[in-house]
Amino acid sequence: MNLPAPARRGSLQRGTPVAPGHTAFATRLLPDPDASHYAITSFGLLTVREVAAALNVSRATVYRLVNEGHLPHARVLNAIRVLAEDVRLFLAAAHSWSAAR
Repeated sequence: MNLPAPARRGSLQRGTPVAPGHTAFATRLLPDPDASHYAITSFGLLTVREVAAALNVSRATVYRLVNEGHLPHARVLNAIRVLAEDVRLFLAAAHSWSAAR
């Protein structure tokens, strides 16, 4: 019986695909970099981190504004998304409120 020679230390063993045209399973789970037409930004939805950066506040403050009903939002599964227009309106309302004081 012929056994393959042991691999040398530091050498790379390469496997062969099981079937022709086989690709690794994990690569099918990664987003397609050319699929820009699926970008959520086309809807103007912002993440909590993006809203916090736009308002120059912490993420905790954004969560508080959302929970108290001051900032309209949508939940996508368990993620909070805010329309960019709602952030603009929130800033305009906050500006007019502070100007009235």
